[in-house]
Amino acid sequence: MKRIISVTFSILMVFPLVSCGKKDMNFKILKDKLIEMPTYEDIDYAFAEEHFKKTPVGGHGGCTAVVKNLGDGNLIVGRNMDYCFSKKSAYIVRTNVPGEYKTLGFSYGVNDAAQDFEDIKKNGLNSDWKKLIPFYCGDIINEKGLYCEIDMRNPEFDEKGESIFHCSGTNKLAPTLVNMVQVTRFLTAHCKNVEEAVRYARRNINIYNLEKDWNFAYILADAEGNYGLLEVAQNEVYFTNKPYQSNYYLTPKFYEKCKLKFGLGRTQYIDEHLNEVKDSKSMYDLMNQLSYSNVYKIEGCPFDMRSEACTFLDHSFEYLMAEENKAEIYGELNAKKAELDKLTEEEKQALPWYWQSSFTVVTNPQEKTMHVRFFENPDYIFDYRL
Repeated sequence: MKRIISVTFSILMVFPLVSCGKKDMNFKILKDKLIEMPTYEDIDYAFAEEHFKKTPVGGHGGCTAVVKNLGDGNLIVGRNMDYCFSKKSAYIVRTNVPGEYKTLGFSYGVNDAAQDFEDIKKNGLNSDWKKLIPFYCGDIINEKGLYCEIDMRNPEFDEKGESIFHCSGTNKLAPTLVNMVQVTRFLTAHCKNVEEAVRYARRNINIYNLEKDWNFAYILADAEGNYGLLEVAQNEVYFTNKPYQSNYYLTPKFYEKCKLKFGLGRTQYIDEHLNEVKDSKSMYDLMNQLSYSNVYKIEGCPFDMRSEACTFLDHSFEYLMAEENKAEIYGELNAKKAELDKLTEEEKQALPWYWQSSFTVVTNPQEKTMHVRFFENPDYIFDYRL
């Protein structure tokens, strides 16, 4: 799942370390559903490995990321993450583990393993969930300036209904079994640049996913000015120098097999506006426009992009993409939007496709800074430096 607008924030609530059995109160609540963890100086890899062997990680996401070279190898990476978090929280996670690179990341607890925010606020962190938080980081940068983010790939099926891109393991001889959602942690903890990260992904870890409907890909960028897209599918690891990603495969071998190419509209929007990006602020503005909650509001955005947004209103993808139905679709989209505007926030959140938590992040690998807006809320904008 990134600049440099100076934002000063105050810690609204600080919980002291107390003895409470399996519940840990040693964390800071910055705002509702936003928690800053104390620096991890030890990470339980064995516990996480056993957890992910039994826990599928998938869902419905609308993430997008793009790299812009500002000159002299000075990169900025923009990224938005659309996901429904409901009662879950986001976490600021720093690590300083002996033998590993220091890291700064954002962890998004979205599945059943994660605690609800109200439970955390009242009872503290469950010891098991606290161990898992560093492995759910969608965005991480390390002390050498290597940045990695994670992005879902849309499910694709063959004529028999079997998953086309399912990955049960990329390297059976590798020493460590790694679920796709953990890849950002492993690469940034052990690699100093993009070249090392790609080599590490191919040789040192056996990457898999239990969830047969979804696979993941990763934008990589480093302080040396290198970048690219790491894609994992069909038990193989591919790397391409593409500067962007959304929710379809870009490696030619996979692209030709994609049927829906869900995310193509957002890629088109990037192509049309990336030249306008001159600094971190303009990158932030671009990525903010790519969140699906904002797609409804952009009258001039590409038709494909609005069509994608409309799929979350229970339409079929093929119907929406039919150009001859464009006027009809726009009418239905606006009518649906009007219906949504009448709902209470509670009623909206009850809808299975309601996007309530778009994260927008801008990262500068050279400066090791991350500018992030959590929960689509201007009151949740923070600057971080590793």
